[in-house]
Amino acid sequence: MGFHDGDWDANTRFGAIRDVVEAVDRCAPETKRRLAEETDLSEHYISEIVQELKRNGLIRKGYVVDRAAMYEHAVTVTTFGPDDDRSAALLELFEQLDDVTRRQYDAASATFAEGTPDPAATTLEPLVNERYEVVLKELKTLTIRSDWPGNRVVADLARIAQNMEIVGDRACFIENAIETTETLPRGIICDRIETVFEDGQRINDHFGTIFFEADLDCVDALYDLEREVHRTLDELFELVTAYDPAVYGSVVGIIRTLERCLHYWVSAAEIAVRLHTGLDQRFPLTVS
Repeated sequence: MGFHDGDWDANTRFGAIRDVVEAVDRCAPETKRRLAEETDLSEHYISEIVQELKRNGLIRKGYVVDRAAMYEHAVTVTTFGPDDDRSAALLELFEQLDDVTRRQYDAASATFAEGTPDPAATTLEPLVNERYEVVLKELKTLTIRSDWPGNRVVADLARIAQNMEIVGDRACFIENAIETTETLPRGIICDRIETVFEDGQRINDHFGTIFFEADLDCVDALYDLEREVHRTLDELFELVTAYDPAVYGSVVGIIRTLERCLHYWVSAAEIAVRLHTGLDQRFPLTVS
C-alpha cells in the first residue's frame, strides 16, 4: 500500500481536515461548538474547513460523513493494487488466507457429495487462524502508521480478511452438519445444493479476480451470478418444505449457511471494488 508523502501533521491544514472528518465520523457532533471542542480548533476555523468539505461532498448537512465521497477523494491520497510493491506484499498474505478458506469451502462441498476431503475443513482451521492472525498483525501495523484516509482503507482490508475467515468458519459448520445428518436429500434438492456449491466457487473466483488482480470487468458477471444463486435458493427453500420433517431443520441449516458463505464473498468483492476505484459499487458515483 502506497501513501502520499504530504504532511498530515495535526498542525497543518491537512491535519486539521483529517481531525474534523474523524471527529464527525466518531462522535457526530450536533453543533459547531461541539465539533470545535472535539478537535481543539476555533469555531471560525471549523466553519472554514466544514464549508470546504461540504463543497467537496465529504460532509453532508447535519455533520455526517459521506463515505462514498470520502473514498472518491481518498484515491488521491492512497494507492492500492498489485502494481504497488507494498500492496503486492500485503495481497500475497491475503491470497494465502483466501487459498486455505477456499479449500475449507471445497472440503464442505466434497463432503456433501459424499466424498472424503483430504484435508477436511475442520483440519484446516488452525492454518486459517494462523494466516488470519498474520494478516491482522500487518493491518494493525498499517493502521498505526496511517492517518486519515489511509486508515479507512486499512479498516476495509480488515473487513475483507474477516469475511474470508467467516467463510472458512461457516464451511466447517456445513461439514459438521452434513456429517451429523443421518439422511441427506437426494434428487432435485441434492442437485440444486450442488449447483449452489459450484456457483459459490465461481463467486470466489470473481472475488479473487477483482481483489488480487484489480480487474473489474467481471463485476457485472458477479452480480448476474449472485442473482442466479438467489433464484436457485428460493426454489430450494420451496422444495425443502415438502421434505421429510425429520431432516428439514438440518437441510435448511446447511442451505442457510451456504447462502451466508456466498454473501460474505460478494461483500468482500464490493469492498475490493471500492478500494480499487474509490467508488461504492452498490451506490455508484459519476466521476468526471
